[in-house]
Amino acid sequence: MNLKPIHGILVVLLIVSIPLFAHLGELPIQQWDEGRLAMKAIEMTESHNWLITTVNGFPDLLSVKPPLLTWIQAIFIKILGANEWAIRLPSALAALATCLLIYWFFAWKFIKDVWLGIICNLLLISCMGYVTLHGTRSGDYDTLLTLLTTGYILCFFLYLEEKKIRYLHITMLLLTLSVYTKGVQGLMFLPALLIYAVATKKLLALLKEKRFYIDGLAFVALVLGYYLAREHYKHGYLDAVILNELGGRYGQVLEGHKGTFFYFFNWIDERAFTYWWPTLVGGLITGGLTADKQVRRLMLYLSLVMGVYMFIISSAETKCWWYIMPVMPFMAIVGGVFINTIFKALGRVDVSKTMRWNVLPYLFLIVTALPAYTTIIKVATCGQPASQWDYVNKDMSQILFNVANDNDKSLDGYLVLDNYDDNLTWYREVIKRQHKPIQFSPDKDPGTATKVVAFRFDTKWALDSACDLSVTYSSGAVNYYTIKGKKTHLPAVGSSRKTL
Repeated sequence: MNLKPIHGILVVLLIVSIPLFAHLGELPIQQWDEGRLAMKAIEMTESHNWLITTVNGFPDLLSVKPPLLTWIQAIFIKILGANEWAIRLPSALAALATCLLIYWFFAWKFIKDVWLGIICNLLLISCMGYVTLHGTRSGDYDTLLTLLTTGYILCFFLYLEEKKIRYLHITMLLLTLSVYTKGVQGLMFLPALLIYAVATKKLLALLKEKRFYIDGLAFVALVLGYYLAREHYKHGYLDAVILNELGGRYGQVLEGHKGTFFYFFNWIDERAFTYWWPTLVGGLITGGLTADKQVRRLMLYLSLVMGVYMFIISSAETKCWWYIMPVMPFMAIVGGVFINTIFKALGRVDVSKTMRWNVLPYLFLIVTALPAYTTIIKVATCGQPASQWDYVNKDMSQILFNVANDNDKSLDGYLVLDNYDDNLTWYREVIKRQHKPIQFSPDKDPGTATKVVAFRFDTKWALDSACDLSVTYSSGAVNYYTIKGKKTHLPAVGSSRKTL
């Protein structure tokens, strides 16, 4: 059962590579968050304004998170070009870094158990709440946030255990970057860290450390500096932050994302950690009863981290399932402690009378993990269904994806109407860069065009009411029209906009 740490890295890479990277660019950019982030990144590469993120040329006051992820995606667009890989690879690499961080923590730093590091990664990478759209397989905030919060939480624990100042510096750096990724959500673990420091009587020593205050001042300066600079250049930004990030999101339901207090617990059971949740219970019990004092302290620490965070997000009125992503690594660690306990116990069984080598622990690990892991492999290799927020958007985005990747020329010579969703606007910008013979309009009015494409029901109704036309081709909700003439004035919305 002995495995060198350097060899364990190869096992971890083998386990995580397919779930994280296979077919990553084979699904269109998704509606809502991923589409908006993609738009901000591509516009940043054109405007070179690294302070203010924009959508359609205007400062973004809807998604008001600081721009760390947008910076990274813009850099990847510069390197890889404007494509799906440039938007999603930062998330996949952040997930890989999270896995390697967990492995380092257990294999090299804490209790030096290579197999525990491998097992924790096996649990994490086989969770549907982690390897999924709006998770590691799309260009959203949450995977990068999860890397940074996992990092500062584990480094703070190491600082309290070893009193090495470098871990305090790293904690404050990663805390700053987590706020630069997703604003207030990066701070939600701090109450748990405070409670643990008080409970273990280590708060006073922390408060006596002068470098804690230096790091704290640097954190405040960097965070406040960004927010005040944004407000200076675009008045109203702080009001938008308060509405979206503070009282508004916590005190009222935004964008229809509502649920009961137990919404996240139900999601963990039914989807996010559905296969592994019994190991979470087992890990809390096993970790609490173990004779290893280090493991007991870690289990207490992670229990507080998970419990306090879950209470905070469960008490908020706005509930989005991806808010639980930052606790997924800690669930995997706790569950991994339980699986590792059984794994080690089986390794101590004397099987010399029946077999040459003791393969029981490995058989146990394979049989236990195979159902969850194969499900994740299917997601990565066979494809995950696109978001069902709006199936007409899905149909249109698939066509634009094919066009942008040179797999479809059906739009050549056509005017695409009513394409104002962020993911569709992303493809509009990509296709414009490719100089393809396609026009776009955010409106319903075809103007003088004789070949148009429409996919929204109201747009198709308006065209049918106002034009003498015929459908030459259909793909899902998307219709390709030939306009022969006008019957009446088109009842379009915003028809004064220009074709883009």
